Amino acid sequence: MPTPKHLDWQIGEETWGQRVTEAPRRRLPPLRPWLLILLAVALVWGWWRVIRPADVYPASTPLPATVTTPTPVATPTRLPRASSRLYHILQTEKGTRSLVVFNPLLGSVVRRLPVGNTPQFTLSPDGATLYLADFVTTTGGTTSRLRIFDTRSWSMLRQTELPNRVRWPRNAGPPALIMAPDGLAIYAQRLISQTYTVDRLDPTTGELAASGVVEPLASTETCSEVRFVFAAANGRWLYDLCRNGVLHFNDLQRRTVSRSLSLPLAPSPQSQAPVTHSLAGAVMSADSQFLYTVTEDGILTEVDLSAGRVVSEVLLPLQAGHRVMPFQVAQLETPHSLVLGLSHGSEGEAGLASEIWFYNLETRELANQWVVDPPFANLAVSPDLWEVETPLSSLALHSNDQVLVTSDPYGQQLVVYNLLTGAKLRTITDSGSAWSSLVLAPAPATAQSAQATSHERLYLVDAGGPELGASVHVIDADSNQQMYAITVTYAAAMQAPEVAVTLMGDRLWLLDGAEQAGQNRLHLLDTASGLELAQMTILNRLTRRTAGGWPPLISSDLGSHVMVQHATPVSSAVWLENYLAMPPGISQQVEVPFWYKTPLCGPSHLLWRASAQQLLVLCQPETGPARLTVLPLDTRRPMQTLTLPAVLQVRSGVLSPDESILYALADGPAVLPIHLEPLLADAPVPLAIFDIVGRPLGQPVLSADGNTLYLALTFPADPLAFNTLLGTAWAVDTQNWRLKTRLGMERTFIDLGLSQDGQRLYALDATIALNAYTHNIFVFDTQLNVLIRKIPNEAVNPVRLIVAPAPP
Repeated sequence: MPTPKHLDWQIGEETWGQRVTEAPRRRLPPLRPWLLILLAVALVWGWWRVIRPADVYPASTPLPATVTTPTPVATPTRLPRASSRLYHILQTEKGTRSLVVFNPLLGSVVRRLPVGNTPQFTLSPDGATLYLADFVTTTGGTTSRLRIFDTRSWSMLRQTELPNRVRWPRNAGPPALIMAPDGLAIYAQRLISQTYTVDRLDPTTGELAASGVVEPLASTETCSEVRFVFAAANGRWLYDLCRNGVLHFNDLQRRTVSRSLSLPLAPSPQSQAPVTHSLAGAVMSADSQFLYTVTEDGILTEVDLSAGRVVSEVLLPLQAGHRVMPFQVAQLETPHSLVLGLSHGSEGEAGLASEIWFYNLETRELANQWVVDPPFANLAVSPDLWEVETPLSSLALHSNDQVLVTSDPYGQQLVVYNLLTGAKLRTITDSGSAWSSLVLAPAPATAQSAQATSHERLYLVDAGGPELGASVHVIDADSNQQMYAITVTYAAAMQAPEVAVTLMGDRLWLLDGAEQAGQNRLHLLDTASGLELAQMTILNRLTRRTAGGWPPLISSDLGSHVMVQHATPVSSAVWLENYLAMPPGISQQVEVPFWYKTPLCGPSHLLWRASAQQLLVLCQPETGPARLTVLPLDTRRPMQTLTLPAVLQVRSGVLSPDESILYALADGPAVLPIHLEPLLADAPVPLAIFDIVGRPLGQPVLSADGNTLYLALTFPADPLAFNTLLGTAWAVDTQNWRLKTRLGMERTFIDLGLSQDGQRLYALDATIALNAYTHNIFVFDTQLNVLIRKIPNEAVNPVRLIVAPAPP
């Protein structure tokens, strides 16, 4: 980008119109006639190849591609974009506000984030980070805050208290939070004592980097409500534009207004009529070179920001009674066009538009014109390309959505159109009223590499009801949507299947346990499609999962083995079924290769230790102490057994991330850390007992670093209270065994699960309320220990929650 001319002057606004004196030209030595002829031919050829193509080719015909040799530079990864995301703020009838994120192609809600008063938001250029500013009222007064969210996982990265409150623009007006094109700064508008200025925020921490980066400006009647603010790509210039046409060039280095420019808002620059026309909208080109403004009367003005002057002024061919609606102006880069929302007569008084214009800025012609129904109050377009190359993401993002979205003035109905054909793709309905303009941003991208982690799938095992069969609900954790359900038919009602998912998340084992004619069926399913790949019949009398949380069916690390626990009246056995290289669609019987018969112990809790290819069997007999048995996958190696202290009843356990420690969970609650390497070295086993009466439910889970243990506990409530059981989730420090925090107070969580990256804790809720159970899945941020969202589901009697990565 060429250096703007106003960078060359210290103050010097009066010197902008001065001519630059050229240096004397040097004379060439005399040339021979034949050299002059060759030079003339070369000049003529170059003139036709370089200068004339703009006149030879029509505007609709693409120019021939030019082959160039690029300079060796680091090329960012280019990823195809499957979808964009639509953001807007919604207020319900009860007065609560939330930021709603949609997938415009699917019509589904990606996320709802609760917000406080006067919310404002912006996104990083790659769409991976959301910045949300609002203020909340507490006992100590009101607090302005800025929250930063990762839009991949929707975990809150940081919350910062702002010393100045971000100003509150009108509904659907220009944003008060502005992201720099390179993503290196955030600019926040504020208005204090009728004085307007802009603060700069650090996009990494959200903290105030510089207060009042522009010279404070006194508010005027025509500029008190809204301002259009644009940040240049070079990081030096900030342009703010009032609706009365006054444009300020703010020098961020000197913190002063370098120049002010009054844009012509009357139908003619020579008109002496008073300026009564208001700007409908303004957009800046992607290279920060030009600013395009449109008035409600259809006056299109092009401003050269590098030269600080108006380049052209065009009067759009509006019919009588038509006008461009405020804040319904968008921009397309390919072709370079303006997208305008126009009203007809009375609907304009209601703030509605029913016509969409596409004005080509290159040909200066109206390229397309739509008449749409229903009328709309907000408009957003998804360009066919997002070329984003920032130091923060190092990605060049593409979008192939090509959609245009409108909404009514209440935000209750969103209509998605095909940007190329104008066809209506879908209508999204919601409840509430819109509090902001529509923002279409690129969906966050992750590099396609071996280190890339996918989002989670939630497998909710449902025991069903007296008239409903058991099932497994498969939920996408990103969109909160159920993908499909696996229905299981039983002879006995309200009996849940046993489920195990491979660590890769691509296969699901399901043990139906029908026990019809003395048989049980073991099914292998593809998790991407939900289709069954194979099944086999195994022995009956299989053990069942108890309230302690032990699973009788687990899968090995690579999914090549599945362990099925089989119980008899006098003993307990663990069966290892071997499925190797089973092609999809082929059903085959596989013999049981071998089995272990453990001593009298009863049902056991199974854990797979992948690092040593060992199966850990943690069991609690009806009488006597609990035992831990280590079974190697190689039958030639002996099993090892450890008797645990006979203090409490052991219910379940969890392995540390490095698989060196087994944390056995017992009633009390108590945790027994067992170091597996010195298992037979007669080392004393430490015992940590917590000062609370409770009973653990479901599976305990460990954080990714192994420093926090999450427990789901339940305990009796007041006998006179309506709820007979209350509970909570504990976050316990494994270094000193002290309580960090409690999550979900007075909630009965019956099972827990952890995301693959350890940043999200999923808790299955079964709290009794109003004589009915609620079965939401609570999602907590494990770094901040705060509730992120709730995931509803269709389960009737859920008993287990499994968290696994989405299939590749």
